[in-house]
Amino acid sequence: MKATAYSVLILGVLALVLPLVGALGSRFELFTFRIGFGLLGLALLVSVVAVIVGLVSGFLSWKHPETFWLRITVGGLVMALVFPFYFVAQLQGVRGTPFINHVSTDTDDPPAFNVIRDVRPDDAAPLEYTPLIRRLQQGFYTDLRTYNSALSVEPMFELATEVAADMGWQLYESDDNASNYAIEATATSFWFGFKDDLVIRIRSQPEGSFVDVRSVSRVGRTDIGTNAKRIQAYFDRLRAQDEARRD
Repeated sequence: MKATAYSVLILGVLALVLPLVGALGSRFELFTFRIGFGLLGLALLVSVVAVIVGLVSGFLSWKHPETFWLRITVGGLVMALVFPFYFVAQLQGVRGTPFINHVSTDTDDPPAFNVIRDVRPDDAAPLEYTPLIRRLQQGFYTDLRTYNSALSVEPMFELATEVAADMGWQLYESDDNASNYAIEATATSFWFGFKDDLVIRIRSQPEGSFVDVRSVSRVGRTDIGTNAKRIQAYFDRLRAQDEARRD
């Protein structure tokens, strides 16, 4: 009983720690994200073993009731099941989003990347906004659309740049002219340090300006809705500050 209970506890700790090591090790570039994903797979395997050993330990405790060791076993099982439950929740997220890693608020004329093309690694996902991506996005992200503002293009460009910096994104030199202002940036996720590239385009209109954003992941074939959520979060903050400036 004692041996199996301790085994479950150790396996539970491993199942909890391995995903953290994989995610943070990749985030701080101690190893590649592929190794990090390998550690996630190992964590799932350890969780399965922990459950099997836990069932054996539970059977032994039923035959010879020992409350202390039963608590140790239950504690180990709880830790072992944290990541599998999280993993299943993420899979549910994949099922509920289109299989794309690229979105744009303007699906007919997406903002163009310029500086970003030179900083993306050679093995990064393609930057092309294909007809298939357009069709999948339009069929799902129906609320993702251009932001319209009463601010003229110059102050909106300044505000858009300020908000992008507040989001913690890495900003690159902007490409702007009299009628078209653009901001290029890279957002880095906390877990695994995944990088997504963005371009924010501000154009003038008769009664102010309108803003379009395009966001694309560097790795993976699906983003589980991350790019769309990021754009929406950016627009929420931009709208709040825009309205505050005009009040």
